[in-house]
Amino acid sequence: MKRMIIAGCIVLVLALTVSVSYGEMRKIAISQANLSDLKGNWIGSRVVGMDRRNTDLEISNDSLPLQCKFTFYDVVAGNKPARTEIYNFKGKINDEGNLFVKGGSLDLELSLYDDGGKKKLEGRYSWAQVNGTLSFKKK
Repeated sequence: MKRMIIAGCIVLVLALTVSVSYGEMRKIAISQANLSDLKGNWIGSRVVGMDRRNTDLEISNDSLPLQCKFTFYDVVAGNKPARTEIYNFKGKINDEGNLFVKGGSLDLELSLYDDGGKKKLEGRYSWAQVNGTLSFKKK
């Protein structure tokens, strides 16, 4: 009986390990070889505190520097009504294989992931003294 309980626990641990590892996203280092995977339209969101707001990313080329266009929806500042702001930047790849943009009031770093055959970009940003996270899926 004791052996059956131990064997059952081992099987349960193995099953949990397989199910957890199956659901994980796999990070892909961005390099010259896969820049074409980034080209196109990405839809996503940014998180500021407890709020989630729509944000789009368009990458219009597949060579460095990447021509990036960020569209920030529902931007609220002070007592002004919500608005949409668009920023064009040149993206680079850092030593960790991440897309990064640093300039003006925007500082961000995005990592590329394979999520079950679908590409995702996720990371952190600082924009106009606001810090948060970004998440995009290829359109």
